[in-house]
Amino acid sequence: MDRRKFLAATAAGFFFPSAANAAGGPLIVPDPIIRERVASPMGPLGFQRTALKEGKRIRLPESEIKRIAWTVDDGASASGVRDYLDFVERYDLRMTFFITTVYPAWKKNREQIQELVDAGRIQLANHTHSHPSMTRLSNEGIKQELRKCGSFIEDTFGVSAKPYYRPPYGRIDSRVINVAKDMGYTSPVMWSGSLGDTADQRKRYILQLGNKWIQDRTILLDHFNDRTPKYVFKALSKHLKRRELMTVTLDDVYYS
Repeated sequence: MDRRKFLAATAAGFFFPSAANAAGGPLIVPDPIIRERVASPMGPLGFQRTALKEGKRIRLPESEIKRIAWTVDDGASASGVRDYLDFVERYDLRMTFFITTVYPAWKKNREQIQELVDAGRIQLANHTHSHPSMTRLSNEGIKQELRKCGSFIEDTFGVSAKPYYRPPYGRIDSRVINVAKDMGYTSPVMWSGSLGDTADQRKRYILQLGNKWIQDRTILLDHFNDRTPKYVFKALSKHLKRRELMTVTLDDVYYS
């Protein structure tokens, strides 16, 4: 058991010396506890949540509160991940990160991520381990990709990604849906708007898309793969303020 898990266990009150230890025997340490979601209609932000049903999420449900689910994918750039973490902290935002766990960015930024996860401001969801096109994989290949990513999130951050996942490139079919469902991933999350930043883009282009898609009920697609968005964060945040939009995680909106 590494130091982080040991500290997490002791802080949570889950560390109990065994009778054998009391007698001078080996110390027995339980596995880390994975925090469970609260299955309650009342969300952490004080408004009613929607019961989660199986199937794709493309847009947020209607609500009296204007809100946007800002989601960010991949993690190829460790500095890009750090930029988004700073963005969340500076502007008091809430986001869902669909992480691809083959990238070292998630361990390099683990401490800052953990703080925001613990505060409920970042939710972690499954974007596979190595970012393949899932429709081209065998059933076992689909399972391995989701399992590796999910296990990494649990072991590293102490939370479960289930039931949310996003298929790389948005490629999904009924077979992928059924295989994922059998593993507890019942909610593939797509998007209704994008900042178009899968690779390096000019700031003007990202700002144009931000003006178009930073709207009520949007599930916004964004990426960690370069540092261009860092230079437009301030301008993008103005859309949120002007349109009186609250940023929300998926858990802020849905319960199961």
